[in-house]
Amino acid sequence: MADTSREPKRIIPALGPFYDSTRDLSWLVIRVTAGGMLLAHGITKLTTSSIAGFASANLARRGIESSIPLAYVVFFLETSARSASSSGCSRARSRSRSESSS
Repeated sequence: MADTSREPKRIIPALGPFYDSTRDLSWLVIRVTAGGMLLAHGITKLTTSSIAGFASANLARRGIESSIPLAYVVFFLETSARSASSSGCSRARSRSRSESSS
């Protein structure tokens, strides 16, 4: 099996110190961007129509039964996933990094 823990080849080797100093910042940007997109989708569902409107227009129309409870689940996941993706991922990453260094 191939060794996947090896760092990828750098595009511009002379920027090695810059890559090393901004590696953690790049993960923050990815988490905040993904969380912002999830939050925007969740808020749009609530502000443009009600939960029942979303359930009937998008879920029941496609034949999904129990569309009202599922609509609440979708809304909750899309609005709460923003904070979970921003804070949860960073905690797990810092824990795994501290465990691997000891």
